Amino acid sequence: MAHPASWVSLQTQVRGWRELGLTQEQRNQVFPIIKAELPKLQALKKNTSLMPLDKLKQLKQISDDVDAKITPLLDREQQQKFQQVREAHRRELLNKMAGQVMQKVQTDIKQEF
Repeated sequence: MAHPASWVSLQTQVRGWRELGLTQEQRNQVFPIIKAELPKLQALKKNTSLMPLDKLKQLKQISDDVDAKITPLLDREQQQKFQQVREAHRRELLNKMAGQVMQKVQTDIKQEF
């Protein structure tokens, strides 16, 4: 079973793609781009040697690369919706990461005392 935060994230992304109203041709162009980036995201997630800030920087780079490839494939209205969806997803991810950091700090404090 997926973690609740990741499930919410997945729901946000799926809803966002639906809101874009991609044509079949656009789907055929966009989804291979996303699929090609998944191994990078999975490797980043599994990399325990990186500090959270470094992970965030690499995640942003991957995200920026995907955005640069996908945005030209969209019409103006879709581009605006795409940016709104991406910003919502980024806020959600930052909130999740902040919660994890706070949880770790609380655990560290409890161990110290």
